[in-house]
Amino acid sequence: MHLADVCDLYLRALDGAAPGSFYFVENGEASFREITETIATALGLPGPQPMDIESAIEEWGYEPAVYALGSNSRVRGVAPRAALDWRPRHTSVTDWIAESLA
Repeated sequence: MHLADVCDLYLRALDGAAPGSFYFVENGEASFREITETIATALGLPGPQPMDIESAIEEWGYEPAVYALGSNSRVRGVAPRAALDWRPRHTSVTDWIAESLA
């Protein structure tokens, strides 16, 4: 998420959200693999190679391999779009990477 889009949502929530509201903020979905592929493409490097969990643990340690890089955290920003008429104005992370590193 672009910081300006997050700030816009916070301001809208402070101004018009019902007490106790809880909103996720997102601008599309991108996996670590998609982000890595986009970086590699933009820099003219080979793409990511698959790694089994045992090799990942050996490389980065248990917690990062299992809980950070191997995690699956997905959110949807449906509620702020509906309740606060909020829409992100900036591009997705993969579009930003491709445009910025090209």
